[in-house]
Amino acid sequence: MTLVVSPPLSLMKDQIDFLKSKNIAAAKLDSGMSAEDYRSTLEAARQGKLKILMIAVERFKNERFRTQLRLN
Repeated sequence: MTLVVSPPLSLMKDQIDFLKSKNIAAAKLDSGMSAEDYRSTLEAARQGKLKILMIAVERFKNERFRTQLRLN
């Protein structure tokens, strides 16, 4: 999986839409997501179901996020 750090949310959405149109498993994590969508996206990343995961740079300031991001 490739982790992409991309600050503008609108850019992330456009890129995710493009990648999905090419059948590339991609997702984003952002503050506008429901808790359930956030958890399921993070779980898909942990399970190796995603090729690309996009996040905003401020996520790295959050220790809980950094802990959650650790993949087995």
